[in-house]
Formats: sequence, C-alpha cells, structure tokens
Amino acid sequence: QNKLYRPWLTRFLGGEYVPHRLHGIFQRILLQPTPALKAASEAFVSKHLTGVKTVLGLQIRTKGLGRWKDPARLSKSSNTCLMLCAKKVGEYGNSSFRIFLSTDNSGVKEAARAFLGDLVVTNDAPPLHIDYATPAEIKANMLAVMT
Repeated sequence: QNKLYRPWLTRFLGGEYVPHRLHGIFQRILLQPTPALKAASEAFVSKHLTGVKTVLGLQIRTKGLGRWKDPARLSKSSNTCLMLCAKKVGEYGNSSFRIFLSTDNSGVKEAARAFLGDLVVTNDAPPLHIDYATPAEIKANMLAVMT
C-alpha cells in the first residue's frame, strides 16, 4: 500500500482503505451496463433467482461446437464431477441456492439440466466464441443470455 495516498483514500472512502475495495468502486463507476442489458439482467434475476440466497458460478469449457480451434479442456466424466461438486458445495449450509452454468456447449447444458434439475440456471442462447463473432453477434448474444 502506498503510504502517501493511504490517508487521502481512507478519508475519501469513509473508512479503512483496502485495495480491492477501491478496485470494486472503480469497476462499478466505469463498467455501467446499458439500459437494455440492465433490464435484461434484472428480468433474468427475477425469473430465475428470486428468493435464492446463494448463487454458485460454474463454468465448464469444452472445445465448443467443433468449429472453433480450442482444445478440449476436460472429459465428459469431469463435467459430471464438477456438477456434483457444485451441488455439494451448495448443499453445505445453504438452504436456498442455485448453480449458474456458463458453458460453450449446448450438450453440457442439457446434461446439467438432466443431472441437477431445478438447481441449475442457464440459458438457451447459442454458444458464441468472442474471437470468431462480430460485434453485432456479441451484443445480440449478451441480451439473449439474459432471457
């Protein structure tokens, strides 16, 4: 921590200066969602997460849909293991939880829905690779992800 800036930052932030706190403040200031994305996000939360106390994030990367040149990350049995692990973490001391699944493979979404049932929250937006998509496709997909 920079001792020269610490007193000023402490006064500015209204308490003890913690670097990650400052980082979070700047993120909220600089990364404001557009009105459309904010509305979509609020609708998604209202539809899928009302009354939920804990949301666990689970990202399962595969090699995508085969048209991308990404290497395979894990085996299918590893995917099941990750889902089971997320479920166990959620059950440990949480009366109300959901698992938000992010993946580049629609088959993994289907498997998660079959395995986890109502505990999994995901979307039906088609997987999209940011390196192979146009800005218009990325924007449309971001809004579709939230529905």
